[in-house]
Amino acid sequence: MSSIIGPFDGLEASILRIDPRYTLQGRAGNVGELVGIFVNIALALTFALSIVGIAYSFVMLILSKGELDPKKGERAKVVVAQRALTWSVIVFILTFFIISLQKNFFSMLGVNLPVGNP
Repeated sequence: MSSIIGPFDGLEASILRIDPRYTLQGRAGNVGELVGIFVNIALALTFALSIVGIAYSFVMLILSKGELDPKKGERAKVVVAQRALTWSVIVFILTFFIISLQKNFFSMLGVNLPVGNP
């Protein structure tokens, strides 16, 4: 039985049982490529969270039942749902814009982004 030295050696051993051609080593040859991988992960999470936020905002809007009564001491539920929807859409658009510019930005820096599994 081999001893696990690095934090990802166990993961790599498990993946090698599934696909012997796959290695975790060499995925990021330098710091720039490592930054590219982390930026991809962050953008994917941001994009997913914006979609979840949009869905949640629609649920809030439906459950608000159109309460626009200004006599209530707190903000109306419709206003809260509309603001949440507005910010979710803004994040969605900004994330989509950043993803579309990402390839050009990293190519200017001379970094090759990971495209997918070889």
